Amino acid sequence: MRLNKRDVLDYLGYQGKLADGNTLAMIDKIAEEIIALGAPKSLARIWDCRTSDKMVEIDGLTINSSSLTKHLTGCSRLSLIALTLDIQVDRLIRRYSVADMSKAIVADAIASVMVDAYCDELEMEIAADTMVASLKMLPRFSPGYGDFDIAYQKDILGLLDAGKQIGLTLTDGYMLVPSKSVTAVIGFYSESIMNHYIRRD
Repeated sequence: MRLNKRDVLDYLGYQGKLADGNTLAMIDKIAEEIIALGAPKSLARIWDCRTSDKMVEIDGLTINSSSLTKHLTGCSRLSLIALTLDIQVDRLIRRYSVADMSKAIVADAIASVMVDAYCDELEMEIAADTMVASLKMLPRFSPGYGDFDIAYQKDILGLLDAGKQIGLTLTDGYMLVPSKSVTAVIGFYSESIMNHYIRRD
């Protein structure tokens, strides 16, 4: 993966503004450290799904969320994904927070941008799967968006067996551990069927 430095700078609040040489050098150095800690671990599975009356049904699980139901309207299949950077990334950020807070902020931004970039790569792999290759893909939708309760992270991790497979777990407050992790739902739909629905932008 090639790190998009512009995305890191935007995450840090530069929003198109130029950064000084020291900041750019710091980004390069810390990015190398994080990449050296290892590639992310990820899981993805595809299921048939059904949406009705603010509910999404998948493999015996019913998700009550009007936001997710609206997002998946017209979808016949969905993928659940889970992706995590190594726990060592969390530890690196904590070490920097003690020694140099500016480096901790930069490391946090880099790790967050990396997670998004790796998720984009994972989406491309899923889209090529024969189960959905003929379908159109929607943007990923994570617990915490709209009224899609963050507690559903437990169900997603359970269906993917993420604790055993990639060491991704939850706190009692449903926060992911390691913290630089993502769970999400990705919907797939037939363009011909979608013509019968009015989708939001």
